[in-house]
Amino acid sequence: MAAVSTKDLLVYLAAQPNPVALQLITSSGRLYQGNIVNCGADGDRKLMLVLQLSDSHAGLTDNFLHLPVSAIESVELTGHNAPDGLSLGKLQANYNYTVAGKLDVQRTLKSFAEAIYNSHGVPVGIPSLVLPADGQALSRIVRLTETIHAAVSAVLKESDAQRSWKEKYTSVAFCNNDVLQVEGNPPVITIHFAFNDIGAPEISAMALQDMLLKVL
Repeated sequence: MAAVSTKDLLVYLAAQPNPVALQLITSSGRLYQGNIVNCGADGDRKLMLVLQLSDSHAGLTDNFLHLPVSAIESVELTGHNAPDGLSLGKLQANYNYTVAGKLDVQRTLKSFAEAIYNSHGVPVGIPSLVLPADGQALSRIVRLTETIHAAVSAVLKESDAQRSWKEKYTSVAFCNNDVLQVEGNPPVITIHFAFNDIGAPEISAMALQDMLLKVL
């Protein structure tokens, strides 16, 4: 398992579909417990953690902690729903992809655009992508689109990022390439990745979030 930084770990946990319970110790020695709500840059591009605090019986309270990630000394996952993989993407080439069709991909891409707009009011359009003929490669594209959806949603939870996206971009394009890269060329954000290569590692949601923030 590859080592990850505190920043990468917290960004990854914040993007999980179910809340993850944490115990944090800060550089001043304070201990906090609760569920991670969000982790992203504020208006000054300082990475901030939002934690819904829990009481001594692990029950969630109505109190929320906003804490700079740079002030966190240690992180302990205390809940039962901690993600299994905490490396930068351990779904590797040996993943057994099913067979999908081009219609499946087109539906997934359309669902991606509709879900982002309905959740955040941000128009991203149906991503353009040259589709391969291989059914397993098409299945891979479906899975990668779901990962991209989660990463984009995590970024757009930040009001500044959401506002910047609306001001600069109206569409997203996927480009088949060997290396993960995000290119911001208003009004289009292009995500480069090995979409068609079933022998390549899957996308790192954490790395993608960082790259998206850099073009906003």
